[in-house]
Amino acid sequence: MGKKSKAGSSEAKAEDVDSETSRNTKLGTDVCQAALKAPIGTQGNGWRKGLLIALIVLSGALILGRLGRVPASTTEDHTVVESLAGLKQAVRSLETKLSSLAVQGMEKIADFWDSADSEDSVGGGDDDRESTPVVFWKRIALLAALLLALSPFVLVHYVDSVARVLGGDKGGDGRVESFSRRFEYKVDYWMSAYPSVKPLGLLFLTLFLIGVGGLALYSVSEAPFHAEAWNAWSYLADAGNHVEREGFGDRLVSLLISFGGMLIFALMLGLVSDAISEKVDSLKKGRSSVIESNHTLILGWSEKLGSLLKQLALANESQKGGVVVILAEKDKEEMELDIARFESDMRGTIVICRSGSPLVMADLKKVSVGSARSVIVLLDEGVADVSDAKALRIVLSLSGVPGGLRGHVVVEMGDIDNEQLVKLVGSGIGVETVVAHDVIGRLMIQCARQPGLAQVWEDLLGFDGCEFYFKHWPELTGCTFGEVLLRFADAVPCGIRVAAEGGKVNINPPDSYVLQAGDELLVIAEDDDTYEPGPPNKVSAGKVLSRSLPEKLPERILFCGWRRDMDDMIQVLESFLPIGSELWLFSEVPVEDREERLKEGGLDPATLKNVTLVHQKGNPVNRRHLETLPMEDFDSVLILADEDLEDSVTAADSRSLATLLLIRDIQSRRLPKDLARFKADQHKQRRQIAEKALLRARSGSSSSSSIAVPSPIAPLELSADSASSADSAQPLSPLYPESFVKAVEPKKRSSKLSKREEGHSDQDSWIGKIQQASARSIVISEILDSRTKDLVSVAQISDYVLSNELVSMALAMVSEDQQINRVLDELFDEEGNELYIRPSFFYLREDGEELTFYQLMARARQLNEIMFGYKLASADKAMLNPPDKDKPRKWSFKDTFVTISED
Repeated sequence: MGKKSKAGSSEAKAEDVDSETSRNTKLGTDVCQAALKAPIGTQGNGWRKGLLIALIVLSGALILGRLGRVPASTTEDHTVVESLAGLKQAVRSLETKLSSLAVQGMEKIADFWDSADSEDSVGGGDDDRESTPVVFWKRIALLAALLLALSPFVLVHYVDSVARVLGGDKGGDGRVESFSRRFEYKVDYWMSAYPSVKPLGLLFLTLFLIGVGGLALYSVSEAPFHAEAWNAWSYLADAGNHVEREGFGDRLVSLLISFGGMLIFALMLGLVSDAISEKVDSLKKGRSSVIESNHTLILGWSEKLGSLLKQLALANESQKGGVVVILAEKDKEEMELDIARFESDMRGTIVICRSGSPLVMADLKKVSVGSARSVIVLLDEGVADVSDAKALRIVLSLSGVPGGLRGHVVVEMGDIDNEQLVKLVGSGIGVETVVAHDVIGRLMIQCARQPGLAQVWEDLLGFDGCEFYFKHWPELTGCTFGEVLLRFADAVPCGIRVAAEGGKVNINPPDSYVLQAGDELLVIAEDDDTYEPGPPNKVSAGKVLSRSLPEKLPERILFCGWRRDMDDMIQVLESFLPIGSELWLFSEVPVEDREERLKEGGLDPATLKNVTLVHQKGNPVNRRHLETLPMEDFDSVLILADEDLEDSVTAADSRSLATLLLIRDIQSRRLPKDLARFKADQHKQRRQIAEKALLRARSGSSSSSSIAVPSPIAPLELSADSASSADSAQPLSPLYPESFVKAVEPKKRSSKLSKREEGHSDQDSWIGKIQQASARSIVISEILDSRTKDLVSVAQISDYVLSNELVSMALAMVSEDQQINRVLDELFDEEGNELYIRPSFFYLREDGEELTFYQLMARARQLNEIMFGYKLASADKAMLNPPDKDKPRKWSFKDTFVTISED
């Protein structure tokens, strides 16, 4: 029963379709017959005659349109195939009838034109008879213009119906797709995929209106076609040009053309506006390409960018500026706004920002990565391992750049454990790594042991003063390093890049080394174009008194805070400090978790021989917790940026600054007034500790590396006995010359204050007391933001280390010359050559001795050192690569000298 009912339903649908087709066919035929039988006057103008033709055309369209209005569901029912076949047969018969009616219509029109022409010829003479062909073509032109003008409207309204009747295109599910929807989809695709489609479409529409308008004007006027085509263009271009036309037909056609011109003009304005908007938007978003070469490319964005741009601008100043391109995953406008806030003098250097991902090859090509002089990959803020993983992916992307890279790549790393992997992946593109966290940790330890070394490092790493440069001097080939050392008036040679050993950098080579062809000289100079070798210079320096270094006594150092590379810092201290030294670890990390963290980092506290770890838990910004520590007894205090606050520079610096002020205040309240006696007593205690530690080491008992958790410690008070014994205890090693001891011996408190204390002698302010405490101990603060650094510098309460700025300086130096990384690696390492602040008695025979700097350099060479600077007792900063090296001056035992040495 179900099948029969379904078949019956299908037959009913087929009968409905046939009846609908029959009605549509009869209706269209009746309309056409009525149009053909309509009376035609003989006095009408050409535009009226065209109405008949329009009626015939619309009649045919109506027939097809009515036929197309068959319910879509019938075409989706596969059981009515026979009915559809009958429908198509009806369509073909209708087409035949339409053809017959069109022929009859054309015959009627021809008869009408013939009768009108004969009437015109009777009253017009020979000239009118000669114009008969022209009249014929004008009527053809009118017919063509009407057909062309109406065809778009007919297509828009009836094309879907015709497509359904004729079968249409079916989708994958058998459904008939709408022709208009498919056409709209194609237009959208063309306009999005091919930008030239829009102007080409506008050009086609313009030509179409010119052609249709020209034909229409030609049919209603006496002018030739080419003249009317030009008139049509003039009406499109200027809507007011048609006011001089006469006659109803002329004015009507001209008005319609002017309306079309307004449409064309509006479309053209829209296209031009869109094109300009897209270009401006592309420039704002940073999507355009950078056509540069020999530029510095920075990939990524971090807090170090401001100081990095400043250093690159200083480096390019000698070349009248350069180009720095930044590619980061930030909006271009936001990047430019942040750079403007840095308020840096770019000194002619141009900074170009582009928005994109360093992991996308198309974005890398957009910034001309292949032609860059150097590429700097900045470390993302966040977890070190995650940031290093992204840096590794960027290096992989750079390795796949088509055509390779012209320059080298400098990658900032967060964890030293990931350094080797990045170097392995980037071995083919010359990757240099700068491990920011490790560099800062090593610098903090070096600067804590030698006051003033932080300023020396800042001058060496930055381009604002003197820095390292490599250069080949052919005229020096065959000379020994000892001879070359004294031939530069504006530079200080300190090493050689040996060509025969594959470019190995040899810092502080022996005087007997002979420069070979291709060797490059490493110097400390103000700029790469400010120095050159002079004639050989013979200096009579005299022999230095035979002295060894002062004995190393045990030190007591405090770490406030917890870094994630604490294990590396402890290992560095283990190599620097003598036996019997103590390292106090003060942080909020539970004591039971610290040893586990150190072992995870590869350090077993039981293996330490020189350093004893003393643990104490507390909050570094809590005064009550800090007062449990013997602040007055520490040789150095290092305030570390806590690992929990690495993501927030402001929070980390605020915490470090608060800890610094609390520590200085506690020290100012505890330090005794007679500092000399206190230091003497402390010196005596340290000698006793060292002797006990040596005895334990020789006896093979438990080492000094045991971990201790002390109880709260009260402030140290000197007894009268200890104070009186200070006179008998010599605060300096017997290796110091007696003249030096007398020269640097502290004056009595009744004497005049130093220049630093003089400005605060008339007031017992809190900041004044803190400054006095800062002159008696070393406190190193890990400061990340330069604005916080300025606060510390103005207050003169800390010998600081600026993390972000120093790392940016190192990145800029390595980006300018990748071989500088070899120099920094050796100077940062605990083994090999390092920077030292030496006392003057190493090189002076007596206080006030008059010598040239060349003579001091020659004396330093007798100790296998390279002297490249000094700090006068009356100066605040050290002078590196001093001028007038050949002019003598008097030197004091209170002066200090900056050298490069292995010991």
